[in-house]
Amino acid sequence: MIMRFLLFIGLFSIMSACSNDVMIAPGKPKPKALGKLNSITVLTDPIMWEGAVGDSIRYYFGGEYPITPRPEPLFDLRFFPGEKMEYEEILRELRVYLVVANLNDEESSTTKMLKRDLGDAKFNQAKTDPEYTTSVGKNKWATNQLIIYVFGNSHDEIMKEIRENFSAIALRIKAHDTDQLASLTYVKGENLGLSKELKAKYGYSFKIPGDFKVLIDDTENNYYQLRKDYDDDVLIIAFSEYPYTSTDQLSKAYLKEIKNKHGRDRTYSLEPNSYMVVNDEDLPILEYPFDKEGSYGKEFRGIWELENDFMGGPYISYLFINEEKGKILFVDTWVHAPGKKKRNYLQQLELIVKGS
Repeated sequence: MIMRFLLFIGLFSIMSACSNDVMIAPGKPKPKALGKLNSITVLTDPIMWEGAVGDSIRYYFGGEYPITPRPEPLFDLRFFPGEKMEYEEILRELRVYLVVANLNDEESSTTKMLKRDLGDAKFNQAKTDPEYTTSVGKNKWATNQLIIYVFGNSHDEIMKEIRENFSAIALRIKAHDTDQLASLTYVKGENLGLSKELKAKYGYSFKIPGDFKVLIDDTENNYYQLRKDYDDDVLIIAFSEYPYTSTDQLSKAYLKEIKNKHGRDRTYSLEPNSYMVVNDEDLPILEYPFDKEGSYGKEFRGIWELENDFMGGPYISYLFINEEKGKILFVDTWVHAPGKKKRNYLQQLELIVKGS
């Protein structure tokens, strides 16, 4: 499922995520939507949430984010019956909703909400057109609000639509979250000096947040490392460049080789004989195609640990080819946040490397 999610994220455009947008009529001024990054409020009937439909929602949207030492979900889910929207106004001010409705249960408050939002013509179309199973609304109760509708004529149909449309819906939600992710990443603005320095050094654009500082600038050994400290948590971005000789350099084996080499060359612990290594025994290394400003490469995800110590965490590493220079650039990012959730940190590092 993780592989399917990331493959679709890389291959499909935002515009393909969901069709037939619901146009919410303008009215009186609305409050700004509230809510945390990667959060979805599910509106459906209790009988569906507690049954197989709810299991499908939790399986796909609450599935594991790739990769963290302890499992973390792709999205944080919370459920409310559709009728709660009618009398609890505070629940109408959240950022992202997933509305799941059974078209044949017209006594359901969720289905009645869907019918009001779609209008009679589209609601009747949804009951007869097998291609019309999802829709999108914006700013219904608050500004900067996204509402994804999934519907079908039976529970089995709804589960099928969740399965087939999950990747596109996830992409739409991730796109909606981009501004909030950028706000968290660049809360201190951009370090323009570091961004320009990296562009001059490596030929690629990296927008470095203002709270990252240079930790290591080792020109002799071709290693440049940036670090952000947040309370007891640490985020790292490291750069190194090598002659490009073969496509074999875009492999898990090469990634592991150079990552372990850097891990042995640097000190990360006060314990004797301790060094950083890739741990691909407890969790695998995942790899995906990656493109940086026209340069082809690979993205790798896995976990690291310290030999002879008890530290560890997740990493996302990138290898991509600069054919003009005849070089391969290794960008290594990792997180050390003991006892904390790491998904959002990884997404911040991903945004820095990949851009919006």
